[in-house]
Amino acid sequence: MVIYDWPRDRNIIYQVVLVFAIWVWAIYQILFMYLCGQYNPSRSKFSCG
Repeated sequence: MVIYDWPRDRNIIYQVVLVFAIWVWAIYQILFMYLCGQYNPSRSKFSCG
């Protein structure tokens, strides 16, 4: 996206996409650790190796 000047030409769309991607990744990481039993092994939903 940066190669095609997306941040310069469509700065609002780029910022919205970037913020959404960052928040989704953060939520994914927290859910993954919770479901793997990192916080509480007794609530583990599946094994993660």
